[in-house]
Amino acid sequence: MSKITEILIGAREILSDPGRWTRQFQARDSAGACIAWNRPEAVCFCLMGAINRAGMIISPSESAPAYEAMNVLDRFIDNAIPLFNDRPSTTHEDILKALDAAIKSQTPS
Repeated sequence: MSKITEILIGAREILSDPGRWTRQFQARDSAGACIAWNRPEAVCFCLMGAINRAGMIISPSESAPAYEAMNVLDRFIDNAIPLFNDRPSTTHEDILKALDAAIKSQTPS
């Protein structure tokens, strides 16, 4: 399995619980304060923050796989990742469907 696929799967696992998804900032702590996605106290993430976090876990010494995972995901959404995530009409289910489609595109049939 490629690092890109692992990152997409990791991001999906992070966001599988609706309580771990946020808008308007890449991450929040348990009190709801906006913090950087790479801070240990981050507990919920936007779509981009989850990809970055999964990338940091899966490939800590390189950022390229996370960027490539974002490029793959871009093909399955109708806007830039932050705009898609933060749009009021985007649901948690939409986030998971986009990640599922991106993961499926990377998995040999």
